[in-house]
Amino acid sequence: MSTTAIPVNALLERVQARRGELSPAAQRVVDFLLENPETTVFLSSAELGRLTRTSDATVIRTVKRLGYSGLDELRDEVKQAIDDRLNPVRRLQRSLDWAGADPETVLAHTLDLHATLLEDARRTLSPAQFGGAVQLLDRASSVLVFGIGPLGFVADYLALRLLRVGVPAHGATATGFRLADDLLNMTRHHVVVMFAYDSIRRETEVVLQQAARVGAPVILITDSLGRVLGPQVQVVLSAPVVRSSMVSSYTTSLLVADALALSVASRSRRRGERCFAELERLRALLGRQERAGWSSLGPDVGAADGEEHGDEEPPGHGEGPRTERT
Repeated sequence: MSTTAIPVNALLERVQARRGELSPAAQRVVDFLLENPETTVFLSSAELGRLTRTSDATVIRTVKRLGYSGLDELRDEVKQAIDDRLNPVRRLQRSLDWAGADPETVLAHTLDLHATLLEDARRTLSPAQFGGAVQLLDRASSVLVFGIGPLGFVADYLALRLLRVGVPAHGATATGFRLADDLLNMTRHHVVVMFAYDSIRRETEVVLQQAARVGAPVILITDSLGRVLGPQVQVVLSAPVVRSSMVSSYTTSLLVADALALSVASRSRRRGERCFAELERLRALLGRQERAGWSSLGPDVGAADGEEHGDEEPPGHGEGPRTERT
């Protein structure tokens, strides 16, 4: 299968949203469109019908079922996606043209963009798939959340949210050889959550290979790789994103992360409540230490010796507390 279809996110999102409505003939048409985007832009409806063993009428009906006014609009969208991938300067120019020069216009356009992404997520996220992801996470002994580049932040965020509701989790955000350390202790009792968009990196392949090797289930959160990586994972959650030179948004990725953590907490409320109580206890201890002042031996060492902390600075500022060397 060609991976050139990966950047054509808008087309893929339309297909995913309507896949259950498509006839077998229409399905053959969309499969060809997704697998051969560069070829599609040069073909007529009659040629597409011949290559998909359908007809030109079936091609046109399928294109309109996907929400396009006709084949020309689909071609233009695919051309733009390919051009954006191959020409970063033009992508930057398009971003600036879209935003405009007036700050109020930029704000309005950005808010509209995020609102559109959330509406798209409402259409493309499958409740059944989401429920399956929550079940896996709720039963997991440990969760490894993988994401690199900007998605590393989202991976760490989900890992933190899961920890706070009582699910052992850690982010795997390194690249190159350093990623091996994160994967070293993966077992079949783990669940892997993978954030992957737009392209398949070598790290993505290695995580999937290791999960398959040990028998760990994988939850894939993506906007365009579900069809390519679907056979290698147990659950696919579609979360559309926007990426360009100056306009990038992972709002839906964060939304999915929040929804997953909240759903897991709802399924095991006592576990989550115990974890939050322990978190508050530890925070209270840390807060008491900050109020008491700093000491290399603990928060109350000076008070125990009958000393007043007053405005004493923490170690490293001024003299600080002294300890004898042996």
